[in-house]
Amino acid sequence: MIKPVVGVLFGLFVCGAGVWALAERVRLQLRGARAPGVVVGRTDAAGAGPGIAGRSGVFRFRTSDGREIEVTSSVYSFPGPRPGKRVTVVYDPARPHRGAERAGVHLVLMLAVYPLVVVIGAAIAVAALLDL
Repeated sequence: MIKPVVGVLFGLFVCGAGVWALAERVRLQLRGARAPGVVVGRTDAAGAGPGIAGRSGVFRFRTSDGREIEVTSSVYSFPGPRPGKRVTVVYDPARPHRGAERAGVHLVLMLAVYPLVVVIGAAIAVAALLDL
């Protein structure tokens, strides 16, 4: 009896986290500002796994009020983006350090990754509910 309840709660937690993250990305898409930026470096990504060299891009951009901001991407890949590459950055004007991301990465997170997290969480909850 406990096992299905834990599974449902876990699935709902994953689903809720996905909905929250998706809502943040949609809000950023609708209300966020865009700015030209440049990749200024790469940093090793924590948790990439043993033997896997994942790197996150570090990019710099200037806000509409003239502040220069440097942020590390939330996504990592191998070998990571090339320093010097020009990018478009999507950011929250009220909190430019929080959630700023390259426009392409932002769209992938919003249109593919977070909806998939919502579906997986719902599937876990339903499977636990049906005791599969």
